Amino acid sequence: MKSKKIIFIIFFIILIGFISAFNLFIKDNNYIVNELDHYYQIKKFMDKDFTILPNITMIPGYHFVLAVLSSIFNLYSLSSMRLLSFIFSIFSIFIFLLLSKKIYKEYSIIKTLQYCFFPILFPFFFLVYTDVFSLLLILCSLYFLLDKRYKVAGIIAILSFLVRQNNIVWLAFMFTFIYYEKYKFKFNIKIFMNYTKTQWIFIIGFIIFIIFVIINKGFAIGDKVMHPAFSFHLSNIFFMLFLFFFLFLPLNISNFPKVIQLIKKNKKIILLIIIIFTIYMFTFVNNHPYNTQWTSKFLRNWLLTYFTSTILLKILFFLPIAYSVLSISLIKLHKKSFYLIYPFAILYLLPSWLIEQRYYLIPFTLLILFRKKESKLVEYSLIIIYIVLSLILFCVTERRIFFL
Repeated sequence: MKSKKIIFIIFFIILIGFISAFNLFIKDNNYIVNELDHYYQIKKFMDKDFTILPNITMIPGYHFVLAVLSSIFNLYSLSSMRLLSFIFSIFSIFIFLLLSKKIYKEYSIIKTLQYCFFPILFPFFFLVYTDVFSLLLILCSLYFLLDKRYKVAGIIAILSFLVRQNNIVWLAFMFTFIYYEKYKFKFNIKIFMNYTKTQWIFIIGFIIFIIFVIINKGFAIGDKVMHPAFSFHLSNIFFMLFLFFFLFLPLNISNFPKVIQLIKKNKKIILLIIIIFTIYMFTFVNNHPYNTQWTSKFLRNWLLTYFTSTILLKILFFLPIAYSVLSISLIKLHKKSFYLIYPFAILYLLPSWLIEQRYYLIPFTLLILFRKKESKLVEYSLIIIYIVLSLILFCVTERRIFFL
């Protein structure tokens, strides 16, 4: 009973804090970066015009949902649509809590606080962007996946594809996750065929995706030149590892003695880092037009432009990446099947030419969710750092100083 009261108090405080933060945005009807495109697309749907704007790259499932709700409640302003997005954000926190309680109940509050204030996620809780809604659907799907209600999980994952097409990767993750839970690494045609018959909902999802790609002639709906189909890029993977070093700094510092031991015990690790470094030097490039302009407006663009401006700076940029590779290899997850997030995170990022930290929200969220608890010092340090960084990013976003 006491723990329930603590949970209620914590979430009441979070809710008040979030509402107070949102109050700054609800008074402000000026769009922030891509909000304008999303807002106009929602307005078009409200006006019963179902043409898709040329700058909208995703299937507009999010826009359709907000258009329906906005029409029902007679909401037309940007700030009122932010309110609807904000409600979905609050719901995502609740689903994350339920998920974390399923995985490790005693650790659920700490995990949820880390999710609430994860710095690169926090500003999007208050904006008209597709990312949190997409994340919400993936979290809902995972909840039913862990509850072994696989058909419901598959249906929600398919719906998430209607918000962001690359969520097809997480549908594949769930399909593989169920197979591993049932058969581990055992594989033959007969087992696989029987498995696909029982998990037919996922097969339907893959077929829908293939039909879409063929008809659409690629993944992106609009702006196809900037989001080419069937291209593969490693830059997002390296940038995610760079951010991991700083976003999980207390954990990485805690892992330092283990990293040293790992290198001492296995000298081949050094060869692996040299190979990764060689690949990095040839493949980490900042040549997307949306990454090379607006360097004073986007923090990521400034970072990318600065650290790729000289060979020396590019080498320095690799140091946290190398450490992140070693540190991640030492992180313990609650189940062996959870380690599947690593290869699927790579698959998720490979097709993206544009380097964009929003693409890392699902992989990082799943890592927070799946990893085992570290020391109290590490876990509480993460929460404190996240709150401070989130407040800073919130303020500079709200005041239009720069955007992530």
